[in-house]
Amino acid sequence: MNHLHRIGFGALIMYTVALFAVEKFTSFETVYHFMTDIKGPVPYYAINTSLSTFFLGAASLLFLFQWSATPRSGRRDRRALFALGQCYLFAFLALDDRLMAHEHFAWITGIHEIFWFGSAALAEAALVLLLADVAKWPRRAVHCFVGAVGAFGIMMLTDLFVPRMLLWRICFEDLAKLWAAALLFMFAWELTLERITLRRELKGEPDESS
Repeated sequence: MNHLHRIGFGALIMYTVALFAVEKFTSFETVYHFMTDIKGPVPYYAINTSLSTFFLGAASLLFLFQWSATPRSGRRDRRALFALGQCYLFAFLALDDRLMAHEHFAWITGIHEIFWFGSAALAEAALVLLLADVAKWPRRAVHCFVGAVGAFGIMMLTDLFVPRMLLWRICFEDLAKLWAAALLFMFAWELTLERITLRRELKGEPDESS
């Protein structure tokens, strides 16, 4: 699995560098094609949105699997509720990214879309603080979660404080969103592997990964 991690992160790094280069050597208008709505006039239009939607949707499905596989007794009830809450939250964020609900919400209400994302961040914080057994998370899951929080923070700060037409502004905002989504997927993946290992131990099955 370490090789897959390296390949995935390597590909994401190259993709990130490529989009920064596209904006540097062409224009804001050119790179914007890859970070906006789903339909458009050029190849790979909205690829960034498609990728982040995929990662968030996949994370939601992994947490759905965890919820269905988690025994519901004692403290494990909290784990099941945490997984279910993550499933709903990430599914909501994936649909929002695909349908651009936050932008429609901001346009209709006049409320800045950052409050939409802030609400999602508060919901995630509540789930983690109230239901998660953070001390039992695998180290890699912790690293992925912290990285996702950092990337999400960069996205929000860029959206709030960086001028719209500044060089690389859109790259920082939308690529930070993509990195947050990818790291949340890895976070879900690591917790799913941990849950599978736990079930094998409870059933007395050998751990094939060792």
